[in-house]
Amino acid sequence: MSLQGLRNASEHPIAKLLMGILIFSFVGWGAASWLLDRGASTESLIKIGSQTVSMAEFEQERARQLAKIAQEMQNKLYTDRQTRAYFNQQILANMTARILLEQHAKNLGLAVSPSAIANIIKGSGEFWVDGAFSPDKFDAVLDLNGITEEYFTKTLRNGRLREMILGALENNLPAPEFMTTVAYNSRYATRQIEYSTVKFDSFNVTASPTEENLREVYAKNPKVEPEYRTISYVIVGAKMQEPDSYDRALEAARSVEDMLIAGDPMKDAAKRMRAEFRTFNPMTIQKRYANGMVNGDSVLTEEIMRNLFSMEQGLESEIIESKFGFVIFRVEKIDLAHAAPFGERRAELVALWRKAEQEKAAYLRANEILTSGKKLAAAATVSRTDGAPLEVLNAAFSADFDAPQIVPGQNAFYILNVVGETAPKVAAAKKKEIEAEMKSLLARQILDDYTGYLNRKYETKANNRIMRRLFE
Repeated sequence: MSLQGLRNASEHPIAKLLMGILIFSFVGWGAASWLLDRGASTESLIKIGSQTVSMAEFEQERARQLAKIAQEMQNKLYTDRQTRAYFNQQILANMTARILLEQHAKNLGLAVSPSAIANIIKGSGEFWVDGAFSPDKFDAVLDLNGITEEYFTKTLRNGRLREMILGALENNLPAPEFMTTVAYNSRYATRQIEYSTVKFDSFNVTASPTEENLREVYAKNPKVEPEYRTISYVIVGAKMQEPDSYDRALEAARSVEDMLIAGDPMKDAAKRMRAEFRTFNPMTIQKRYANGMVNGDSVLTEEIMRNLFSMEQGLESEIIESKFGFVIFRVEKIDLAHAAPFGERRAELVALWRKAEQEKAAYLRANEILTSGKKLAAAATVSRTDGAPLEVLNAAFSADFDAPQIVPGQNAFYILNVVGETAPKVAAAKKKEIEAEMKSLLARQILDDYTGYLNRKYETKANNRIMRRLFE
């Protein structure tokens, strides 16, 4: 590789991405440690070939990713265990893919010299003063962000090794012409169709269902009432960012807790400590009442509700710190999930039976039209997204020509026949978009295949103890 090529690499997107190390601040570091739990930062999380990923490296990568996402998403990571686990999995998957490429590059004997790394650093404007590289600024920026020169140069070196392996993809190989043509025609072609509509509600059912009919409908349409819980809580409000307010509220919450342990009613304990007591009608884990309304209480977050639905009836939680103050919850009553009784569903079952009878009559009529050989009522030219009901559109672009069929819909049957197709006129802008999509798709497929090959070639070992802590 030429010296000029290495200089150019400083402007490469991957090199710039690696320079993103300098973006995150001490706040990012703190958030990462809070999310992960402190400790075991020197232990290896995974090992790939001869390379390992330590907890410290994982925390650093996660801090960088946290700095890039919106505050709303960061808050969700703090409060939602499942979202946090998925976030961790994506980071670890990306780190694993990178290390596989680095390991393969080393096994192939590829290397990046110290002088090449020096040229990349010197060519990066982040470290310039008055148009030239400044060693003092370089040291100051690394010190400010808690990064050692050894770690920074290692990151740059590994990035260059990955570029060497993925050079073909970085060159954005174009997709074959036939691939873009097929994709363009598939997306923008139009079809000429004929179809008739037979609506279910066009048929009047005058008969009444028997008890046996309703029992059959009941068996075919089971309905389970979800679990409902009656929940109460006491909240001692506080300005959580002010130490004095925080301490006073925490002391009051502990007093409430002592009263509850002593057997005082929650409402009385709240009144004595001038705290707020709230209780709610039975609701599901999604905070939905039996009448369909949704509880909008912001204290009851998704994670809080999951925890409340794992508690036993009659028990209180520990003191929970929220952004509004300190909260103690109680599960007053549990109504377990159960099948809705037959008697309570009779009116619903009669309606379901009548719709089923209408559907049978509509199908018989649709079949008569299909086998009659007569021309269908409506003719239309349709695209993939417009010109007919959605069920008809989906069937129209997968059906053969001159092969009439019955297409089921939610409230009707459609008798459909595709009579022709018109190739789209090529629009330069649309064709360019398709070419870019196909190029990206092809590159992704090649990368996925190559990553699969590397996964088979290099054994990946995981520290199961730490993995459980991260992802369970």
